[in-house]
Amino acid sequence: MDASLVLSLDQGYRDSYFGICRISMRTDDIASGQTGSCHGAVEWLVNNGIDNSKLFCNIYSKAGTTCYVDLYFKATSSYEGVNFRVISNGSRGSNGGSWVLTGDEPRAAADIRTYTQTNVTASNVGRVNHANSADSASSVVWTNVSGRPSSMPASDVSSWAKASSKPSYSWSEISSKPTFATVATSGSYNDLSNKPTIPSVGNGTITVTQGGTSKGSFTLNQSGNATIALNDTNTWRGVQNNLTSTATDQSLSAAQGKILNDKLNSLITISSTQPTSNDCKIWIKI
Repeated sequence: MDASLVLSLDQGYRDSYFGICRISMRTDDIASGQTGSCHGAVEWLVNNGIDNSKLFCNIYSKAGTTCYVDLYFKATSSYEGVNFRVISNGSRGSNGGSWVLTGDEPRAAADIRTYTQTNVTASNVGRVNHANSADSASSVVWTNVSGRPSSMPASDVSSWAKASSKPSYSWSEISSKPTFATVATSGSYNDLSNKPTIPSVGNGTITVTQGGTSKGSFTLNQSGNATIALNDTNTWRGVQNNLTSTATDQSLSAAQGKILNDKLNSLITISSTQPTSNDCKIWIKI
């Protein structure tokens, strides 16, 4: 048996869902002992806001018996009313069957009869491959256009401006050039104007001496380098920080000199009157 049914669904008020759905079935020749396969499909031709799971069919299929398909609509709220209208009811040749409304009362489960296949849900098949004509849209966001090109040729731009590589131009091809001074292209110091006057530098000679002996000389504006070596003639002697050394080639430290000075100050008294202290060993009268 081959049969189909086209239904219109409409809730009947503004901003409600609506759609057009095709329910179809096809069975094997179960009377001649074939496998008893039965195929059912629920397909939305138009769907505006209807969940696919709301409309589904259950199938019973068994060889040597009658096959059937039952269509169910699943309401998900207490006040979800829907108007169903039959748009067409057809079949293929003499293999057709009839669609019968078996019950329109609410049911807790889709179990009017026994089934071998359940919950065949709807799918959206309504589409347009191409249109011969269409009204123009007032505006479309460019990012929402599918299949848009990544780049577009500019018909009003010359071909040389759209070349894959940057063109080269000679200086003579550039128009509206400003007037440049000669030095801008020559880079020569001689082409500069208002050059400063650079004073000349004297070429005196400097002579380096050591111990009255000349070690070398150089001029103030010579181009090359001059190296003049000086000899270190200082003779350094050791330092004795005591008063017991008898060395004749070493120096006495400043600390020992202070000790000697303090000792002399304690022995010598310089005054205009004679000292009376026994500590005074030498009196210098002034």
